[in-house]
Amino acid sequence: MLKKAKETFGRYYTKRSNFRADFHKIVHHMLTEDEFENAWKMLIDTYGLQKNNYLINLYEVRAKWAKPYFKGKFCAKMTSTQRSESANHMLKAYIPASCPMHLFVRQYMKLLFDREAVENYEERRTKITAPVMRLNKPLEQHASTVYTRAMFEKFGDILYEGGQYRVEEVENKVKYLVHRYHPERYEKWCRVVHVVHVIDAGAHVSCECGNFEHMGILCCHALKVLEFMGFTEIPAKLILKRWTKDARDVLPEHLAHLQKDQISANSITFRHSNLYMHAMEVVRLGDANTEAYDKAMDLLKVAMQELSPIAAIRDGLGLEDKVKEIKAAPKDQATLKGHGCGYGSDAEGSGIGNLLGLTAHVHKRKPGRPTNNRDKPPYDDRGAKNKKPKNSKKVDAEGGCGTSKRTRFCSICREPGHKSTTCPQRGDMPPKQRKEAKCTNCGVGGHRKNTCNNPKVVLHVVENAGLCLAG
Repeated sequence: MLKKAKETFGRYYTKRSNFRADFHKIVHHMLTEDEFENAWKMLIDTYGLQKNNYLINLYEVRAKWAKPYFKGKFCAKMTSTQRSESANHMLKAYIPASCPMHLFVRQYMKLLFDREAVENYEERRTKITAPVMRLNKPLEQHASTVYTRAMFEKFGDILYEGGQYRVEEVENKVKYLVHRYHPERYEKWCRVVHVVHVIDAGAHVSCECGNFEHMGILCCHALKVLEFMGFTEIPAKLILKRWTKDARDVLPEHLAHLQKDQISANSITFRHSNLYMHAMEVVRLGDANTEAYDKAMDLLKVAMQELSPIAAIRDGLGLEDKVKEIKAAPKDQATLKGHGCGYGSDAEGSGIGNLLGLTAHVHKRKPGRPTNNRDKPPYDDRGAKNKKPKNSKKVDAEGGCGTSKRTRFCSICREPGHKSTTCPQRGDMPPKQRKEAKCTNCGVGGHRKNTCNNPKVVLHVVENAGLCLAG
């Protein structure tokens, strides 16, 4: 749309003309439909463009390009073609026109490298640098711990912009009006009052400007209402994960419950670890003094009485149940699983499998007198090399990592199972030439040191030679 503006409007669309600035405000800064309609009418009347065919066509298709008409659709504050146009611009900066394929691939790899470097820089900046507060408010402090550094800076600008508004309560925790201070200082088409609706006592906030639905971050009107209601943190439903520090914490579907924001209470490790940490905290607090100890014991007794009937129904995912299951398993099967190198995974994908890591490794006592020798691996234990385990086939079939010799690789093809002398890829490769023998005295080849004509002269140093001569 803006590409044809210069050639269509002619003298109106110049750097010195006010028409260009007013037209760009309509395209980029409109929030509501009534603002757009009033601003468009004022633009047409001010510059006398009622019969301009290009503006008439633009107004007829305003639902396809004007921001207020698609504010309910999320596009990260980008128009439909903005991302493709920016990608084309980046490619043109790296890749010349009519370049060969090998040059295209080389420059494209350079483009990817530069983009990754910029992304890594932003990630390091988020982790290392401290956030700079603009207003030092509770909402801003919470946003500094959630958003990335670049998104936090935008959040600070929006929060600073909210200083020009005041809040009027229409219905408690339901509906609020946000008024602008000194409306006469702004454009005539600029909206003075915005309506903000609060849902579920602040769990969700909806403003008629639609900035959150369009960009994924709260507008200044919604932030002003949250501040007016006394919120110190941004509600979880109003934080989009793609703008947070944990945006890369996206796991596959079968491991999605292990993400930081979706930890399942049915997970074995989560339940046990969380209960253990809280119990240790209770022990620390109860050990402070006698009064705290008595109070902690009373609370623990009450908790045990209330939990006993509830814990009678077990779901089989507890740590105690898993340990009993391992102990009740057949001994041969437990031995096979313990000596295999394949680590199973439970239904939750937690990687602990049947919790074999909780039990100590079973050492089979060797016949004879006990010694202090260390346990040697199979490839290092000479006595075990010639012994084949009874269940070796089962071990190889199940885990593929039974006791065996150390794998050796060919120095030619780097494949296991043979040496370089029997390598099928050896072919007619000539043998390595032996180095020419050289004399160790003179360093010349063709003779040995016992037949060398230049014998090495060895000077013997006599200690205290001066004392001997003097004597």
